[in-house]
Amino acid sequence: MVVLDTKEIAGPTAVETVRNAKRIGQEEFQAFFTKERLVERSKPLDNAIHHNILQLQTEECEQKKQQTVSLKHDLGLFSCLYVDCQTRDRNLEQFFSH
Repeated sequence: MVVLDTKEIAGPTAVETVRNAKRIGQEEFQAFFTKERLVERSKPLDNAIHHNILQLQTEECEQKKQQTVSLKHDLGLFSCLYVDCQTRDRNLEQFFSH
């Protein structure tokens, strides 16, 4: 599997998830509707089915997200310090040297 826009290759966990998605859905349907509602009658028909959270993202994607969050935090800190230097008439050359 390849992500078209980023051209990243999906990891083995994502491939297994896609391969097993139909089986997982069928098992959930059997447990939710047929077994619990029609056969055992243990739950009412109007109960909602829960969502399955399937692992489709790679570890590299998660690392990139964490890196992006870190960069946004650093950008906010940098902009606050820069504005502070301008309002207090500090030396900008010294600020940028750090």
